[in-house]
Amino acid sequence: LKGFFKKRIAKILIPYLISGVVTFLAHLLMRYKFTPSEIFNSLFTGDPIVKYSWYVLVILLLYLIFYIAARFLKKPILILPAVLAGTVGYAVIVETQFSWGNWTINSCLAFSFGILFAMYRDKYGPLLRGGKKTTLFMLVSALLAAVAVILNFVNSKIPVFLLMANPDFADYIMRSP
Repeated sequence: LKGFFKKRIAKILIPYLISGVVTFLAHLLMRYKFTPSEIFNSLFTGDPIVKYSWYVLVILLLYLIFYIAARFLKKPILILPAVLAGTVGYAVIVETQFSWGNWTINSCLAFSFGILFAMYRDKYGPLLRGGKKTTLFMLVSALLAAVAVILNFVNSKIPVFLLMANPDFADYIMRSP
């Protein structure tokens, strides 16, 4: 964990803060003034000042969960369940207390998958390095995923252009049962 924050957090937080300052200045040029409470609350409401940058806040929180787990548990085989439990706890809190939306929850499991992949990189990494079978598998997987998404849109009877034009509508659809 030596240098963990410097290697990961700084590379995410510094560009995020710069984009926040640029966004703030752009809003000032358009004569909109953020109040200090708007700026502070934007970190917790799921609607940050830099539009659609919720993922930066999620990554920072997941890195914090990982750091705490790794600091106290030491063994990789224990870190993964702890991070997964922390992620589920985060998801429950976000959904029940803040209602940020399912996009903050859906993306979190990829973080745990990344830890799992890192644990077994030496064993399974060569499978992903190329070759005809791997390329064919990736192409077939991508094609099947695309077909699944297209069928989902066709069955929902909602025009795709409507979803692209209005991301809030897409978010509403994702929340409804």
